[in-house]
Amino acid sequence: MRTTLSTTADPAAIPKVLNALEGWLGAAGVGGDDLGEWRLLAEEVLMNIVCHALAPDAQSVIRIVGCCGGDGVEIRFEDEGPPFNPCAVAPPDLSAPVEERCAGGLGIHLLQMLADEMAYDYRDGRNLLTLRKRHQPQALPDA
Repeated sequence: MRTTLSTTADPAAIPKVLNALEGWLGAAGVGGDDLGEWRLLAEEVLMNIVCHALAPDAQSVIRIVGCCGGDGVEIRFEDEGPPFNPCAVAPPDLSAPVEERCAGGLGIHLLQMLADEMAYDYRDGRNLLTLRKRHQPQALPDA
């Protein structure tokens, strides 16, 4: 099962695409904690793109390509912002006192913790961030 969604880099547009993604995941048999984690992952990626890569802009487009099959889900986020590899970001020092920690980096840490795999590529002027997560398909309700 496959889907392609797109949204503008407008923060107000993100809830609509998150709801569409959640609907697709639910139809693909993803439920429970996996569904909530995917929504959190997607929201984090989309907000990072809007806030750091593209800046809020109703003209810039973010493309989301999802594929569900076998034992998991793969979702790729594509944007035309400056190259940025979140896979290369060092994990934050969570043992340091809060007042001594560097600002930022917790969202990327969240991606690394919740996704089973995270891959990055920069191709043809586009950032391509792919997240993979294994799951156990939920039984779909009888109609």
